[in-house]
Amino acid sequence: MFTFVGEELEVLRTGCFKYFELGGECIQGPVSLLSGIKQSPLLLAAHFFAVAFYAIWVMFTHPHPIYSPSSKKPTYVTPTIDQYPSLLLKSIRVFYTACIVFGPLLWSEIRWWSPSDTARRNKVLAGMARVAIPVLVAIGCAFAYGGGWRVGLAL
Repeated sequence: MFTFVGEELEVLRTGCFKYFELGGECIQGPVSLLSGIKQSPLLLAAHFFAVAFYAIWVMFTHPHPIYSPSSKKPTYVTPTIDQYPSLLLKSIRVFYTACIVFGPLLWSEIRWWSPSDTARRNKVLAGMARVAIPVLVAIGCAFAYGGGWRVGLAL
């Protein structure tokens, strides 16, 4: 995500750094995953999509630089309401890009953690889906209804 070039990936990069700036569980969770203290594909998915939704929130609410040829310094401008339709389309592209980035990783994690017995693997995958889908929906609802990220992450 950090080495590729693209407008959507730039939004995700900015959102990732802003997510870490929130502190608390927003930094402890990813660090515990990176250090190997916690080994949970569900926790990985929850933090990844929390970053994706937070990146979209940042895109709508935080100032972004506007460069003009006459000035060497950028001017920071918060998006206005008339820019929201284009930002909505961009947010769909950002979320799609996040799914494309995370999909192969999630697939390899599920295959790694799932048992080799097909019937048992299907039970494990169904159990993971029963837990993961409500968590992702709750994070999305917290974002959509303006409940704040700290409320959404306190699930």
